[in-house]
Amino acid sequence: MYGWIADQREAGLRQDPGSEIVTVDGCPFECSRKIVEQSGFKPTSIVLTRNIGMKKKGLSEDIGKETKGVMTYISDDDVKRAKELIVKTIQQECE
Repeated sequence: MYGWIADQREAGLRQDPGSEIVTVDGCPFECSRKIVEQSGFKPTSIVLTRNIGMKKKGLSEDIGKETKGVMTYISDDDVKRAKELIVKTIQQECE
C-alpha cells in the first residue's frame, strides 16, 4: 500500500474532493492511516482493536514452532464483525 500511496504523491495526485479513503488497522499504532495521511490524503480510520474489540495476538509467539494459518489467530466472530464494520463505513463514506 505504501508504494501505491507514495506513487500517487510523487505523481502530484491529490484526493478528489468527492473521493473517500478508508484505512483498516489491526492495532492502535494506526500505521496505514499514518502512511495515507503522510501522503496528503485524509482517510476515515478503522482500528479493529478499538472499534470491534478484536484481540491482537503477536504472530511472533509461534516463531520456531509449527506454522499455523492466520485464521488460527482470529475468531470467525471477529472476521464477521470486521467485515460488517468495513462495509458499513464504506457505505457511509459513499453517501
